[in-house]
Amino acid sequence: MARRLAKAGIAGVIVELPYHLHRTPPGKRSGELAVQGDPASLVAVMTQAIQDLRRTVDWIETRDEFDSKRIGIMGTSLGGIVGALAFAVEPRFVAYTSVLGGAGISDIFWASSRLVREREQLRRKGVTRASLTEFLKPIEPAEYLRKDDQRPSYVIAARHDTVMPAGTYRKLIASLGNVQALWLDAGHFGGFFVQNSVMNTAAKFFEQTFKGEEFVAPVRLYAPTVRILGTLVPGAGLQVGAGLDVWKSDAQGSITATFVLTPKGPQGIIGTQVSQGLTLGVVILPKRTTAGAMWSFIL
Repeated sequence: MARRLAKAGIAGVIVELPYHLHRTPPGKRSGELAVQGDPASLVAVMTQAIQDLRRTVDWIETRDEFDSKRIGIMGTSLGGIVGALAFAVEPRFVAYTSVLGGAGISDIFWASSRLVREREQLRRKGVTRASLTEFLKPIEPAEYLRKDDQRPSYVIAARHDTVMPAGTYRKLIASLGNVQALWLDAGHFGGFFVQNSVMNTAAKFFEQTFKGEEFVAPVRLYAPTVRILGTLVPGAGLQVGAGLDVWKSDAQGSITATFVLTPKGPQGIIGTQVSQGLTLGVVILPKRTTAGAMWSFIL
């Protein structure tokens, strides 16, 4: 992304989050310690990240090659949440882009498919959703963002995300005053398949904003809805495979047609989503058509 911005004449400064990349303690994975089942630890991580970003702006202001009146911030996933908080509390940021990051940190903790272990740790400590929401208020972006703030912002969200649930995207969008949004028909990891297009539209946002031009977000950016799944078919048992949605009845995918590849051959499934990840419907096999079920995780 920094190289993409540089081609447009925009300098990029990469700020590594606490416990990420070169700030990862020996023997740990990047980001592993950033989000734990300990609210106080998360508050400390977020607070440190905001201090790092504000200090970075201080440094930018000392450099003659930078224009300190045109500083933007962009983050992905957790970085998008950090970016929202930094944008809210640091007025020197004049533009903000979030890629797959939302607001409502306690909601993310309580609903994210990524934080099952951390959620159980909180419950064992007697932490409730209400008490967690109260404890995390000092680092919650929605507590600081203002609807009357007209600095431009751009949110790139994923419609089928379970890591960063869709409601947290809507909360971020509703908290921003001058916002445009682009929804991908993918999950939290599906943006990988359209990474170049996502980076191009984010770079265009900053380029036009810094020039004082009006940016208009794409109405739609094609992203394939790819599933890792299991199918249960009478007489064939449970099979695992990968699928690609080839048709949807609506944006939410209430009814879908999915092409599936399994070790035993291709299948087609036309079904209705009855709960998150569970679809019931008709399974089309090479030699017969029957009722069946599909459990899936959208990338």
